Amino acid sequence: MTSEALEGTIMTVAGPIRPEELGPTMMHEHVFMDASGRWSEGDSEVPDAGTRAFEASFNARARWASHVLRDNLALDPVKDYEVMEAEVRAFADQAGPGGCLVDLTSGGIHPDPARLRSLAEAAGIRAVTGAGFYVCSTHPEWVETATIDELAGFIRHEVEVGRCETDVRAGIIGEIGTSETLQACEERVLIAAAQVASGSGLTLNIHCHPGTREVTHGIIDIVERAGADLTRCYLSHLDEIADEDYVRSVLDRGCVVGFDSFGQEGYFGPGWAARTDLDKARMLSRLAGEGYADQLVVAQDVCKKQHLETFGGLGYGHILQRVVPRMRELGLLDAGLQQQILVETPRRLLTRVGSR
Repeated sequence: MTSEALEGTIMTVAGPIRPEELGPTMMHEHVFMDASGRWSEGDSEVPDAGTRAFEASFNARARWASHVLRDNLALDPVKDYEVMEAEVRAFADQAGPGGCLVDLTSGGIHPDPARLRSLAEAAGIRAVTGAGFYVCSTHPEWVETATIDELAGFIRHEVEVGRCETDVRAGIIGEIGTSETLQACEERVLIAAAQVASGSGLTLNIHCHPGTREVTHGIIDIVERAGADLTRCYLSHLDEIADEDYVRSVLDRGCVVGFDSFGQEGYFGPGWAARTDLDKARMLSRLAGEGYADQLVVAQDVCKKQHLETFGGLGYGHILQRVVPRMRELGLLDAGLQQQILVETPRRLLTRVGSR
């Protein structure tokens, strides 16, 4: 189908659907991926941490130092397929008809769109796959010297033809990786991704290292100059920022902010503790009450074995099963806001519009 024919539809891994077919949606997840290249050998308290299979008993250690357990960093499409199907089925039970996972496994962390399609069909969910490249440290070697035109051509192929030599087409651009200090190759990828997003009518997702306000606004400046529609630019992980004025400054530019690391309580690094789900819920509720309700989306960013229920984690259904009921119990969420953040805003972001 041509780009014009796809306007007004949502591209899932199984093909285009009408927006009204989309139900509760987690806007930033991973099903199959492999980030074990980022494994950092260290004191894991687990013998043979570089080769030993992850076990539920390792979960507490993983919350303290996730990257020193190598198998924790891989959700393998062959070895872990049955586990992942069970995990996604559990989400389907919580979400009901039209429930959707947006899988933002981009280039460099080994997406498998064909198996994602098979699993989504088996589990009875909608799934959307993203296009582009993750952070610099994971880039394929050719990306380091590629021109903006070459990068844009690759991303455009993922949108118009298919990803990873398949016919599974991307329905969103992202997650486009940025590091704490933006690298030159990451800037070129950002520009290319923004150009493709503008030309295709798809939303652009950016993985933000929360860092500083200046870095984040610099990223927004780059994609805006490259032609991105900021109302269709979704920045992930800013729920880890306690400074609400910082988050408001991003929202005030029209961008969507992802509260997409629910359930990740623990440590991202030795001096970097995740914020609690309750802190995130309260901030989301306050921002919604200030008029930003249609610029907020949610997810859990499941990306390690420690996040899976099989291994003692909270799984893809955590927001629906626990966070939403608790927010309603505390008066932080009503039916209208729930529908907005879980259904209406995802429908808007995932529905393809005309090129700019």
